Amino acid sequence: MGMNVGMIQAIEELSAENKKSVFEFISHPDAIYSGAVGAAIWGGFRYYKLKEKQVSVFA
Repeated sequence: MGMNVGMIQAIEELSAENKKSVFEFISHPDAIYSGAVGAAIWGGFRYYKLKEKQVSVFA
């Protein structure tokens, strides 16, 4: 969701429509980096999995 104010507003509206407005939806200023961190973690995971697969083919 990051810093997408429109998305936060849409979720608040849906929450109010479903009578679940007991929640407060906020976003942290650093939330914009969450996608980059997730992509880096996934990239590292795939790198090691492919490297492991490549070693087992040549072994």
